[in-house]
Amino acid sequence: MKFDWYLKPGAAAARALSAAAPQGLDGGRTALFTHLTGRSVREVLTELRDAGLGSLPGRRGEIFHPEIRDQICEHKSDATRWLEIHRTAHELGLRSNATMLYGHLENAYHRIDHLVRLRELQDETGGFQTFIPLAFHPENTKLSHIKKASALMDLRTMAISR
Repeated sequence: MKFDWYLKPGAAAARALSAAAPQGLDGGRTALFTHLTGRSVREVLTELRDAGLGSLPGRRGEIFHPEIRDQICEHKSDATRWLEIHRTAHELGLRSNATMLYGHLENAYHRIDHLVRLRELQDETGGFQTFIPLAFHPENTKLSHIKKASALMDLRTMAISR
């Protein structure tokens, strides 16, 4: 699908929901559009913003540390690219969410690394509107052999995230 096709629904949603800030395309889609169009992240996000995009979901953040990211989501943008896209969105006045997928192959070191990088970007831009810790559900994945995160792990993750 062409990039311009995505501009029309955004503009229609923005007109219909003038008091809301439509949230649609994530950073991964932004990276794809930069690749397909040859435009910069700033150019793509500016066009989307001008068409009505109000904020970005935090999807595809997973875990930033390359030791783990390369194993669980090797085909997604790396952490540097994810952070660049969200930094640029914040600079353009777009807010975004941040996420962290935990309870898979990572350990405490990798989770802290992820949270520190998010905190540094938040300190720099103030653009994150929420942080969403996402527990990994191993069922029906290539990691189905690992145990699901415990309730205690969920509580620890939420506590350290604060």
